[in-house]
Parts: sequence; C-alpha cells; structure tokens
Amino acid sequence: MYAKRREDILAMLKETSPLAVKEIAERLLVSEMTVRRDLTQMEKEGLVKRSFGSASLSLEGVKPEFLQSVMQRTIRASEAKKRIAEAAAALVRDGDSVILDVGTTVYELAKLLCTKAVTIHTSSVPTALCANGGIADVRLSGGRMERSYEVLNGPAAENFYQNLYCDFVFISAASASLEYGLTAYTEDDAALKRIMLKRGRTRILLVDSGKFDSIQQYRACGLENVDIVITDVCPEQTYMDFFTSRGIRVIVTDDSGEKANAGIV
Repeated sequence: MYAKRREDILAMLKETSPLAVKEIAERLLVSEMTVRRDLTQMEKEGLVKRSFGSASLSLEGVKPEFLQSVMQRTIRASEAKKRIAEAAAALVRDGDSVILDVGTTVYELAKLLCTKAVTIHTSSVPTALCANGGIADVRLSGGRMERSYEVLNGPAAENFYQNLYCDFVFISAASASLEYGLTAYTEDDAALKRIMLKRGRTRILLVDSGKFDSIQQYRACGLENVDIVITDVCPEQTYMDFFTSRGIRVIVTDDSGEKANAGIV
C-alpha cells in the first residue's frame, strides 16, 4: 500500500510542488494522518522535503527517469479507472439500487452514479460524500472507521448489508488471481466484500489490468463469485478461458472510452 501511495505522491509533486497535505489526502482518498506517515518515510528516503502542512519534491533523491515513469504510470492508471467506471455506470438505470465497495475506481463510479435516480449503499465515507453531491439516495453503513481508507467495517457494517438485496454490487479488489481469487489488504475488507457479494442480483468486479496475477494477504472469494468483470485490458487467455467456462461476462474498455465485450456476453 505504501509503495503505491509513494508513487502517486511523487507524481503529484512532480506536477505541483509544494503541495498541501490536505490536498494529497483528498486526491488519494486517505486520511491526512496516513499522508503524514507516508511523507515522514519518504523524507527519510530522501524523496521529499516537508514543511508545515505541505511537502515538496527533493530533487537530490529522485532520478528524473524514475519520476517520468511514475507520472506515466499514474496517468495511465487514472485514465483506465475512469474508463472502467464509465462502462460500469452504463449498466445502471434510474430506479436501480446498488452497493458500492471501496477504492478509487469505485469512487470514480460514484461520481457518475450520483447524477442518476438510484439508491446507493456503501461503507466508504469518501464514496458516500461524493455520491451525495447529486440526486442519488445515499445510505452509509455504520461501523468502525478504518483510518487509512476512511471506510467503515466490523459487525455494524456487516449487519447493514444483511437485510439488503440490490440490483448491482460493484466490488473492487487489491489483487486478482486464478489460484487465490480476489484478495484484499485487510481482513475486515475481505469479510465485507464476501457479504456484499451475497446481497446483489448482478455482481460486478471493477479491476484494472495491473491487479491481475498478484496476491494480497487476505482472501475475499474466488473469481467465480462475480457475474461481470470490467477491466481496461483483455486478460490473458487462461483468465478468459476461466471466465468463459463459468459464464462470466468480461467488458474490456479501450483507449477511446468505447466498450468491447469478450467471453460470454
């Protein structure tokens, strides 16, 4: 988690330096405390210089070619997440009810769904606040606040979903693999994903191509537990064979923002 945030912070500082801690936190969808911890570590690594309430790039500790590659990867990832969100939003109609998981791609989806007359259920505080800016009916679970990602979890959050049955469940994942399925950074996040997936008619995985073939510590479920996969690049053939054999629809978004269907449609 830190390594990914470090790259994102460096990319931001390459674009604008110095940058306020508050703005970094808002753009990463994490708490200011998390950003301060990251900046403390990055300062030890010689990557940034800290001042009161902000940080700037330490050019002495960062090679130009590294910064360029970080920026390029961040831009590509951001564009991919937006295209995935657009494809997901196209499936939802006025009057539908949805469950939104945590994550930056889901946050992009919330930006689009808030303009529709839908009911949104979520445990993500940033996602709820984003969706609340439109006409959607937003319902936030209770639970214990997980500080790094500002998500509510634990028994209260899990009970929130027990009496729901929604049209769509949109799930994200830290990693996805054929052998280990969908994995998460925390045990609470994995547990909440399992419950969410049982509470929807259509279960949709939003995952950018960089998440395939990697594993995190906590397993949420197998890939067979979703009905649709939306990603930015067509997965390897072994994944496509798996999805096809189980009747899972795959939606691949291309660079133009158009959508192409692969597998069983």
